[in-house]
Amino acid sequence: MPTLEEKVMKIVDTLGALRDVRGVAVANTDGFVIASKFFAGDISEEKFAGMISESVSYYKKILSEVGAGHIKSAIVEGEDGKIALVVAGDFIVIILGGPELNLGLARSTLREATKDLV
Repeated sequence: MPTLEEKVMKIVDTLGALRDVRGVAVANTDGFVIASKFFAGDISEEKFAGMISESVSYYKKILSEVGAGHIKSAIVEGEDGKIALVVAGDFIVIILGGPELNLGLARSTLREATKDLV
């Protein structure tokens, strides 16, 4: 049976292999990085994970307010990049992608890669 560390590292490696991925992080819901791999040197992994954690907290409040249940995933698209994330138990698994990131493939791979975390 793989350890949690082995599972997390496999997730990071799997997601990091997708085309046009700029970074991958696995953080806890408090925003602390468990594991990450960023391909751009100017990104603060801790700051990024903290901001994502805050965003997930807001998404939870919004979903609760409108009666939509618990957050499972989110996708944010900007002019020059994309963020896709999955909330899996106490973990948030995040892909930071460029404009060419295939969101369908990213979302599918995120869900498949994180199914053993919960």
